[in-house]
Amino acid sequence: MAALTVRVYEYLNGTVATGSTELERYADADQVSAWAREAIMKAVAGGFMQGQAPDRFNPQAEATRAEAAQLIRNLLQRY
Repeated sequence: MAALTVRVYEYLNGTVATGSTELERYADADQVSAWAREAIMKAVAGGFMQGQAPDRFNPQAEATRAEAAQLIRNLLQRY
């Protein structure tokens, strides 16, 4: 979901999203898939996503409808 969101943002804005947020603040950062790590860092740095709790990201969980709606809302607000 993070990868798709970042790609849509980059497509709509014509620029590459940047993000250097370290995911280590999340206790479950080691569960983030290698292929998704960069996109998640960009999505968190861009304000599109945040953890489910201050110290939990829960990267292997399925997103709820509410989380997906919030992500879309955050994307539209920044576009």
